[in-house]
Amino acid sequence: MIQANALDSNANSALNFKVNTQVKLLLACVFFICVFVCKNWPTILIYTAILLIINLTSKVKFSHLVKIFIPIVFILLFTIVIQSISINIEIDSLRYQNSCGYLALNQNLCLFGNFYLTLDGFICGCFFALRIALVTFAFAYVSYTSSNVEIRDAIVRFCMPLKKLGVPIDNFAMIMTLAIRFIPIIENEIKQAYAAQICRLGQFKAKGLKRKVMAYGKLVNPVAMHLVSYCDDLSCAMECRCYSTQTRRSSYFQKWDVADFIILLLLCVLMIGVCVFYG
Repeated sequence: MIQANALDSNANSALNFKVNTQVKLLLACVFFICVFVCKNWPTILIYTAILLIINLTSKVKFSHLVKIFIPIVFILLFTIVIQSISINIEIDSLRYQNSCGYLALNQNLCLFGNFYLTLDGFICGCFFALRIALVTFAFAYVSYTSSNVEIRDAIVRFCMPLKKLGVPIDNFAMIMTLAIRFIPIIENEIKQAYAAQICRLGQFKAKGLKRKVMAYGKLVNPVAMHLVSYCDDLSCAMECRCYSTQTRRSSYFQKWDVADFIILLLLCVLMIGVCVFYG
């Protein structure tokens, strides 16, 4: 719990100007949709620039956000590899032409047998991996610049109309809050595991890709075990505090300022406009 409180205190002082958490979640959702709708490199690079500019307006260190990608680095690499390898060049060439990020480079390298490494597939794989990385970066930014209470109340406010349909919005809001809040917790666990492996002469800076992959692979097990232990402690703490969604809890809803409306309007127009005009 001390770790969570420390994260909340960092979140409260993260932004140069305090933006409503509901605005940040709305912008993150719009960004998510626009990133997965765009189909070419210029558009997704514009979205990357927008996200980097937004990060420069805050006091969140870029290195903290970059470390978030360590748990998903295998997903990103798998995405690139599975798109790069081709068995049937003719069929896959047609598939790449209808795929996102296609550049029509038409260069292939035979690995063995019918397996080919295609440059078009590699470019498309990088495009899909960049999509995943940008969305992860956006929601990690929301987590770093908002407290647990702000995120939960913002989700409850958005889902309030669903309560009339019998949807347990309090349970959903708590699940989403814990999921978003675990992003910086994972980063802290990775830092601790990395420091422990360094003390044990971990070969993170050794020459050769195989040794580096094996060294970073050793971080997965301790991080996973610590996260499971953290989840168990969290569930025990909530049970000891008699947490229940059946009883209505007091909430603090942030008020919308004029600056919040302006930021939401400008960024939504910018992101949607880029998606419409550049595709």
